[in-house]
Amino acid sequence: MSEEVDKENVPGPPKRPLSGFFLFKQDIYMKIKAENPEAKMTELTKIISVKWKNIDPSTKEQYEKKQQQEKDKYEKSKLEFEEKYGKIEKKKKKSNEKEERSSKRLKVSNR
Repeated sequence: MSEEVDKENVPGPPKRPLSGFFLFKQDIYMKIKAENPEAKMTELTKIISVKWKNIDPSTKEQYEKKQQQEKDKYEKSKLEFEEKYGKIEKKKKKSNEKEERSSKRLKVSNR
């Protein structure tokens, strides 16, 4: 990266791939929702997680292979992005921001 990149024109970095469980969840969510129309999202997720735990190993392996393929694509996209725009900056978690603000307040009040 020899030239300065205008941060306003930088597209967002590539998104991380979904886990095998979330790929499975995407595939069966509507079916489970149709079978349990009154269930809340959390209840549906619990039902799906039980199905995931009890799924046959060959089917689970298919989802894990798909996840690995998506991860490989992500890693390639990430490298291309970083070569073009520089290292991806990690976002600070909100809890860390709150801690930083409170520690700054303590420093100011201790003066």
